[in-house]
Amino acid sequence: MENIIGEKTMVFRISELCQIINTCRSTGGNPNQYYDELEELLECYQQSKTKKTPKQNTDSDYLLASLR
Repeated sequence: MENIIGEKTMVFRISELCQIINTCRSTGGNPNQYYDELEELLECYQQSKTKKTPKQNTDSDYLLASLR
């Protein structure tokens, strides 16, 4: 998948991104590349919590993260 400026992107669910970061930490990798995406995702998630009931699936549950 490519975005407007031609960078490759992937779609992550909240739990998937957290799992990737935890895996990076446990294997000695560098999770810093995901922190910006995680901050944006958590902000969207916090905003969406007040607007939807649990179990609903909305775009705010996902994040497009640039591959670096």
